[in-house]
Order: sequence, then C-alpha cells, then structure tokens
Amino acid sequence: MINQTYRLLGRGIPQVGREVGDFLQRVSAGNVLFRRGVQAYLEHGGIPEAFQGPLRQMMIQEQEGEALRRLAETHLLGLIEEGERYTATFELLERLGALLHRMARTLAAFDIEHPVIPSGFHPDIRELTEPVSLAVEGAVEAAGSLLKNTLPPEEYLTRVSFYEKEADKFEDRLLRAIFASNLPLDAKGHLRHFIERIDEPADIAEELVTWLSIHRVSSGLDTLRHDLGGHGAL
Repeated sequence: MINQTYRLLGRGIPQVGREVGDFLQRVSAGNVLFRRGVQAYLEHGGIPEAFQGPLRQMMIQEQEGEALRRLAETHLLGLIEEGERYTATFELLERLGALLHRMARTLAAFDIEHPVIPSGFHPDIRELTEPVSLAVEGAVEAAGSLLKNTLPPEEYLTRVSFYEKEADKFEDRLLRAIFASNLPLDAKGHLRHFIERIDEPADIAEELVTWLSIHRVSSGLDTLRHDLGGHGAL
C-alpha cells in the first residue's frame, strides 16, 4: 500500500525529500532547456552555439538528475526492510526520470540526425512545443506538491490534460500539413519522427499526473506530503 510506504519511511525521509526536491529541479530545468533547444534548432539549424549550448546543459541536467534519482533510491533501500511495499516511491522516481530522459534524448536526436525542417513548418513546431512544455511544467508542480503543503496532484490533472490535448491538436495539424506537402516521402517520414518525439513529453507528463492522482485517491498519497513536507528544494 502506498500509504504504508510513506508512513514507514520514518527518520530518513528528510534527506530523501531534499534529494527528490533537487531531482525535480533538474526535471524543471530540463524542461526549459528542451523548449529552448528546439527553438534554437529552428532558428540556427543546430550547428551554432545557440543550439549546442542548451544541448550540453541538458545532458548535464540529465546526468545530475540520474545521479540524484539513484541516490534517493539507495537511501530508500537503506530505510526499508520489505522492499515490495515501497514500489510506488520508486515508480514516482522512475516516471520523473523517464520524463527528463525523453526530453534529453529528443534534443540529442536533433544533434545526431540534423533533420531538415522547411521554414514553413517552423511556426507550427513552435506552437507544438509550447503546450508540451506547459504539460511538463504542470507534472513537475504536481510532484512538487507532495513535498509541500499545496494542492493535491489531481488539482493539476485538468491543466496537464488540457495542455496534452492541445499538443495533440498541434501535432495532428502539423503532420497533416507535412504529408500534404510536396516533400519526398522519406523526408515526410523523418519529420514525422521528430514531431512525435517533441510531443512525447506531454504524454509522459499526463500519465505521471494521472498516476499520482489515482494513487492519492486509492492509497492515501497525502501521507507522503505529511512526511516530506518542507523538505523539497523547489
């Protein structure tokens, strides 16, 4: 039970709370760099420092975030005697890690594959990136609400779901425009690959907040807020 998980963490939880808070900061910073990196690629073709800067910073955020996640998991393992009771705690960390990883790998894919994006599609890609970033921001805030005495996760679900659906609308419109264009079929497929990658963080963010909301209602996730309250670094 998730409430047993957090209730039994006991004396070590302030340290874990700080580590989770620091990890959330890395995810939040990664979100800013993700948006900035996509915008810079569109403006500069991915070669100048304007793109390489956000890309390098994103890789640093992912590496530091991964180290923090593993550190928190190690400390949790040191606190518990029956690891199977605490799967929800680890799943929260894994879901946040997957969100940061997806954003980092998308920027890396731009650097590796150098997709050629006709300028006529740039405004639509910028429009797509905005709700994706807002959905991720909402998911980070929802997770952060467990570290402070703020709104419960389900209060964020409507907002994150709205932005996820907005991203889907922009994605659909953009893909229709791409496949209606005169581009070669292989170029259309390559662009579709990147459009879908840009949209994916919004899907992961919505799944994360839905998971938090369901577990709070069914298993007493409020206990986590009580135990971690005030120890987050957000």
